[in-house]
Order: sequence, then C-alpha cells, then structure tokens
Amino acid sequence: MRPDLKKLIDQAKNGDEEAFGKIYNLFLTKIYRYTYFSVRNRELAEDITQEAFLKCWGALSSFSAKKGSFSSFLFAIARNLIVDYSRKKKQISLEVVKDYQLLDTKNVDEDIIREEENKILAKALSKLEEKEKNILVLRYFEDLSFADIGRIVGKKEATVRVALHRILKFVKTEIINNEN
Repeated sequence: MRPDLKKLIDQAKNGDEEAFGKIYNLFLTKIYRYTYFSVRNRELAEDITQEAFLKCWGALSSFSAKKGSFSSFLFAIARNLIVDYSRKKKQISLEVVKDYQLLDTKNVDEDIIREEENKILAKALSKLEEKEKNILVLRYFEDLSFADIGRIVGKKEATVRVALHRILKFVKTEIINNEN
C-alpha cells in the first residue's frame, strides 16, 4: 500500500473527514466506472457509488491491510451493493462501453467498423454470467491483480486466473462465430 494512502486511511479511521475526502477523490472514478459497467444506468451508478463510500466510511474501522488492499475492500463493498440491487431488480446488464462522441467525418468508416465490433463484443458479453462479467471488468477496466479480484468475488487467486482464461476463450469463440 502506498504510504500516503496508508496515512490517509489511518487518519480517516480516527475520524478525519478531510482525509476520507481525499480517499474518496482517489477512488471515485474507479468505483463509479465499476458500478456503471454493472448497472448501465448513470443515476443508479451514482447512487450505488455514493452508498459504497458511505458504507466504507462506516466500516473503515474493520479494514485491515493484512486482509487485503484497500482497493479490494472498497470494490467488495461496491460489488455487494450491486448484488443487492440485482436481487431487487433480478436483472443487470453489462454492455460494451460506447464512446458517445459525435462521429468524426474523417473516420466514418473506422467508426462504423468499431460500432459493429462493439455489437459483436456486446453480444458475446451478454452471454456471460454476472460473476464472469465482474472478473473481466475488474481485470481489464480496473486493472486489479488476481489476488484483489479473488478477494472481491470470494474466490482463490488461482481460481480467478483459470476463470478468466475460460472467459476469454469463450468470448473469443463467440466473436469468431459471430463474424462468420
């Protein structure tokens, strides 16, 4: 753990709201992006993100670096909130992130190809289970270690590695089948 983050956590554990505000600023984008990828709704992702930080503030005294990184602690809180939401709604969709910028007329052909590739990828990803989607997002969008992902999803590091290998193989097969 970075010394400055450790110091902020220690200060926040002692009730320093300003220190927790700095922690919030460090992790806000990552937690929001993770929740948004899972729920695909801006307002809901904002609500879940805020609730995750509130729960983190309340549970900060239980955080121990010996149990894992602060990042995995915070992502686990967010994941549990997403699971709670999915139980209520019984449906969460993870789609491919789309770039909402206007098409650049110079690159219309590239944009059309990229959009078609995104559709194929989205179709392949839609066939994954939520846990599989979570593993992909945590590894490739949030760049977390296998150990951290394991702590977040409640699996051993080796199990996460094997699962990711199988997920990628499945997605590759789906993409190849959809291109033909």
